[in-house]
Amino acid sequence: QGGLWVSSLYDGVFFVPNFNVKKYEFSKEKPNTKVSLLTVHNNHLYAGLPDNSILEIDTDFKNVTYNGIKEPSDIDAIIFDEQGRPFSNFDAAARWAKGLSVFTKIINITKDTFLVGGSSGYGFFAQGKCIYSGVVERGLFKRVTGLCQLINNKFRIGTASGLYVFTDRGKFNLQEDTVFKNQRITACKLLGRGVYAIGTRGRGVYIYKGDKHFEINENRGLVSNLIEDIFFENDSTLWVGTYKGLCRVWFSLGKDSLLTKITTYTAEDGLCSNQVN
Repeated sequence: QGGLWVSSLYDGVFFVPNFNVKKYEFSKEKPNTKVSLLTVHNNHLYAGLPDNSILEIDTDFKNVTYNGIKEPSDIDAIIFDEQGRPFSNFDAAARWAKGLSVFTKIINITKDTFLVGGSSGYGFFAQGKCIYSGVVERGLFKRVTGLCQLINNKFRIGTASGLYVFTDRGKFNLQEDTVFKNQRITACKLLGRGVYAIGTRGRGVYIYKGDKHFEINENRGLVSNLIEDIFFENDSTLWVGTYKGLCRVWFSLGKDSLLTKITTYTAEDGLCSNQVN
């Protein structure tokens, strides 16, 4: 039937099917549980919780909790093994890079190949070894806030202070995107066919099509330029979580143009908080 999962700062998780708010409430023992991450896999929602556990919820709100995860901080990334079981950023990184910790983003390129972003940079891991370190090779001591795989050997790396393009074509290369110089990147999400979106803290959202980019900000009707997260529902709908509410952005990309229609949902529409992350 289609829908959207929304996390709140203090009041649990919401499932919005066809714009009707449906609320998942945590237990009475933990009514104000903070959710550090939401991700979807095989139509189930997975939430990272502050007690180092992962909560799996289906659309009927049946849930399973995975405990015993060795996480040094909030769970910020979850990937899945071949059986569909979740494991978190630290667990995943520890399997292939013992001794390193506090990873916040992971792209599983192949079975034993990963691009990993962390609190102080990024690394490229293959068959249990770090074969390239952005910290060592390029001195990139920036917190990675988003990773996006454009094609097999080209990636976008969002950081707390700028956006970068990383390529692996027999030789590793890192270039800064000067459009976002010193700009905090909050999300990098891929749609497909060369289309992806960048969320920023202060300049709204940018949609890229190949080498061209288009801005979606307050001037176009976005409720806020302070972006928390973004999510592609399909090839014409982008959900944008901000500090002032949730926006559903319908868009149509032309060769040199972008058409948009934006609908905003706030606490007045049933959300318990306008800060949507």
